[in-house]
Amino acid sequence: MKFLKSYVVIFLIFFICSNFYCQKKNIKITTKRNADNSVDFYFKKLKPGSYFVNVKFSQLLNTHDGNYKGVVKDKSGFLFNLKPINKKKFVRYSFKYSWIRGNPKAKVDSLFTYVLPFEKEHLIAVKEQGYIREKFFGAERPNNWKSYALANKTTDIVKSMRRGVVVDIINKYELDTIKKIYSSKKNQLTIEHPDGTYATYKGFSKNSFLVKLGQNVYPHSPLGKITKNEKGFYIMSFYIRYLIGDNFGKKQKFINKKSRSNFISPFFLVANEKVKLKSKQKYIVDYNESVFLKEFSKKEKRKYKKKPNLFK
Repeated sequence: MKFLKSYVVIFLIFFICSNFYCQKKNIKITTKRNADNSVDFYFKKLKPGSYFVNVKFSQLLNTHDGNYKGVVKDKSGFLFNLKPINKKKFVRYSFKYSWIRGNPKAKVDSLFTYVLPFEKEHLIAVKEQGYIREKFFGAERPNNWKSYALANKTTDIVKSMRRGVVVDIINKYELDTIKKIYSSKKNQLTIEHPDGTYATYKGFSKNSFLVKLGQNVYPHSPLGKITKNEKGFYIMSFYIRYLIGDNFGKKQKFINKKSRSNFISPFFLVANEKVKLKSKQKYIVDYNESVFLKEFSKKEKRKYKKKPNLFK
């Protein structure tokens, strides 16, 4: 397909506020002073998904406990407690907190088999994308950088590659018909998988999403639509990554900024076999019930047999 030569490369800049890391109020921490002079810390999430939370104290008096680091998955709940040394006096404290989406201790299943994000039996062309910050600004390429563009001429519905939860949706850009060297203005969706990896799908038409924040999706659940370009191709891109390390509080200069993610090149089901995608190759989308049920519990499998429509 000619798109392999002409496809506009997407500019992926990982600022402090990216899909993976954002200091908007996604997490709110509150405190409660108890009758015994201890202090409870609570969290509330404003967006779904797992977050690594880092609480640092600049002042801490009448208690032995110190800073906190941990992963929160529930919508809200208890974080930790500060107990007074002298129970007749208050615990005095001053703190700040930050967070990042993901779990730095995620147990990533590197052998997991994904499904290609289009309807079964459709022909797609694949192109591996370069890292634009490296090409244009001399920045360091992230660890194991992998990003793919997919094109086809027959279907506009993008489907989920794996089971997960929708944790982020950006839906504000009109279709860009002007050919640019790069663009970061793409409608996109991010799904958190059970093993702590995240898949980000880019290139959706505005207001075309078929899922909502917090929604559970399954292999080949419809996610949204893409628009055919001037050359007659439906094009989208994706990358899969996971959080590495928990030292994310320090600011970094743009050029020297190091990615806080590891990117992976997963296996995909093609012709009933596990394969890794190769750039400038064509594949026919494959899909079967075995892959669909891979991450189901026994209870969910029984429920699926009785009411399969609940898992679409």
